[in-house]
Amino acid sequence: LCDPATDGRDTPFFTDGPRCSSLAFSPDDRFLATDTNGTTVAVIEVATRNVVAHLEGASGWIRDLAFQPGRVNPYVLAGAGFDKTVHIWEFEVSESFESGVTWKLIHNFGGHSAPVFALDYSNDGSVLTSASGDSCLRQWETGEDRSALRWPDEGTVFDLLVTHDGNQIVSAKGDRGFDITVRDTRT
Repeated sequence: LCDPATDGRDTPFFTDGPRCSSLAFSPDDRFLATDTNGTTVAVIEVATRNVVAHLEGASGWIRDLAFQPGRVNPYVLAGAGFDKTVHIWEFEVSESFESGVTWKLIHNFGGHSAPVFALDYSNDGSVLTSASGDSCLRQWETGEDRSALRWPDEGTVFDLLVTHDGNQIVSAKGDRGFDITVRDTRT
């Protein structure tokens, strides 16, 4: 993050050098989530720049993160795992904040047969879509432990976006040249 108070100079969160491959702001912009060492997600309070929680439970590198829209205290965060799993954590901040942050891993969505590279929520947060190296997209109902829909694709899907109305999924592949596909979720 660049701080306007320091003339836009970067203020590092981690000085010990862990890499970061994904960032996500909470719906109220109070927290920033980032993978820190591959399998752990750090939750940072933006105002203080303090790490307030380390979310664990993945057995593979976390490649992408997304907060569920509209969910604030408890917050819900999804992580795309190289362990072929979509992980869903819930964390809550006590009113006094002195009691800290409590968190739990609430779902592990299995079903992909290769690493999961990307995910995105529908605007209302009811559906989560994931993309994987197994050449398919999956949609998950956020209150269930099962895949609602599955779309086969050709090639590894590295990124995706869900339109605000949830009616289309845009996916990007790059293993056989550059290819963008738009898929209508209503058909």
